[in-house]
Amino acid sequence: MNNGAKFNIGGRLYIGRYKADSGTMYVDGVGTEVVVHYGGFDDYGSIYLGRSGVDGTLELTNGASVKAGFVALGHTSGTSNNDIDAALNIYSGSTFYAEDQIYVGRGAHSSESTNNNGSINISGSGSSLETDDSIYIGHVDNGVVAFFRSDDTTYAGDISGSGDFLKAGGGTLTLTGNSTFGCTANIEAGTLT
Repeated sequence: MNNGAKFNIGGRLYIGRYKADSGTMYVDGVGTEVVVHYGGFDDYGSIYLGRSGVDGTLELTNGASVKAGFVALGHTSGTSNNDIDAALNIYSGSTFYAEDQIYVGRGAHSSESTNNNGSINISGSGSSLETDDSIYIGHVDNGVVAFFRSDDTTYAGDISGSGDFLKAGGGTLTLTGNSTFGCTANIEAGTLT
């Protein structure tokens, strides 16, 4: 999607789901917007990236925006080994907003590891990840959230979990939410406050 296109969907958006080929959705350009609704237009629906054995990627570039409720990266509803790779890439002035929780490396609804990998990459000046709730990194499986920003930025949501958190790029990243890292916080460049 590009050039100011608007895409409204009700309920759930799956990118990569069940025994099909991997799924990728590109959202590009200022004014280009995807909104996932549940019920009325004031309630946001769910986005699942990579589910039940199929990889999924959502990529936002050049000022695009996506709005949703609950978000799961690398999710399966069973307990079998699914080997899912899921990525949310937010580039160059783009914004991803989640009204509810974001699970990165969600895994199964059990304690059994299913080798599902989820990553969120925030890169480029003005790109942002916003949530009214929290990010849980490595719910059951492997998760990473990475800020590749060379400018100063703030993340206001809560962060928790046992996955990895990465700060790269020369700028300062200020975390103002409740960040209880059970995960590894790696600082490759810049400052994390």
